[in-house]
Amino acid sequence: MDSTLKETNLKRSIRKFIIDGIGSTQNLFFDYLYDVPVDNQGIKLTNWIMIEIGRKELDTVSTTTVIIDLFTRGDKEGDKISELTDVINALFRDENSNTGNVRIPFFDTESSPWDEIGGIVPISIFEGENVPLDDKTKIRSLQVELKWGAKA
Repeated sequence: MDSTLKETNLKRSIRKFIIDGIGSTQNLFFDYLYDVPVDNQGIKLTNWIMIEIGRKELDTVSTTTVIIDLFTRGDKEGDKISELTDVINALFRDENSNTGNVRIPFFDTESSPWDEIGGIVPISIFEGENVPLDDKTKIRSLQVELKWGAKA
């Protein structure tokens, strides 16, 4: 199978892009959590981000959706969730490019060091509404549609 079609390369490239862009300033999780995450001292976090690769269509121009769920707790007016939304939107935007979107490096992660084999381009970002939960957690889901050239 060609490197541009491998899910491991796609996931690792997107994960690297997000961690390099915002990882040191946010609580990132690349898997589902079934409870409120805690910090190193066991204290429940007040905000966090969960990221999942959604459906994929593999072709010469391949497509996937990255699902980014934003969580805040004790955010009465929704300011914190708005700030997280702005962080994510800024990550995928480049006001200096012709399209306004960034180019995400696409790596063959089976080589050492990783070889860049192309680029992934965000096409659109769909923002859902805030969903309040009983425990004062707010959730907002963003879906980022990505496209890249592949050898199908």
